[in-house]
Amino acid sequence: MFSDPVIEQYRVNPQGDSFSGVFTLAYPSKKRCIVLGFYSTSKLRKSQLIALKNHVLSKGRELLVFYRQKHNKEFEKIVKLN
Repeated sequence: MFSDPVIEQYRVNPQGDSFSGVFTLAYPSKKRCIVLGFYSTSKLRKSQLIALKNHVLSKGRELLVFYRQKHNKEFEKIVKLN
């Protein structure tokens, strides 16, 4: 129970030629992980998304949640990991 994180940072693609940065991941429940503060002009590559999914799955979560804003509206994208 004590090794289960509430919030953590995860580095994606540290030696790659595209987005390289740190995601802040919040775990508000046993099923959900929310990616905080992700700003990019392009989508994550498939390999980067797979690495992020595998990391979140290793923490026992089932859902990966992204929020984005477009034209002053917030959109939620939920990715099922199972």
